[in-house]
Amino acid sequence: MSAPSTLTFCSRAVAYHFEHDDFQTILFDIVEASLEDIHDEYEPFFSEGRSYLWPLDHGSKESLLRLMREQEIRAFDIQSSLGLSGWIWARDLTKIRAHAR
Repeated sequence: MSAPSTLTFCSRAVAYHFEHDDFQTILFDIVEASLEDIHDEYEPFFSEGRSYLWPLDHGSKESLLRLMREQEIRAFDIQSSLGLSGWIWARDLTKIRAHAR
């Protein structure tokens, strides 16, 4: 019998950032995090993006987080055993367990 795998889908993703993908990534989990924690950890990334209206037009951290909450956007942290790491801001994240054939 083959090992179970998990398919993960996001709905209404508004921002994401991936690092260290080596095409041999072993994901450990994707867990919900706080918008503030993600923003604080990647503050230079968000500051640079603001001049490009990324992830959308906003004047400050507070206004961005308020807009995300109004749109019911949540933060998800990608945790891996090997390779890819990063995060996604999206409305929902759905995990479906499947058995590979």
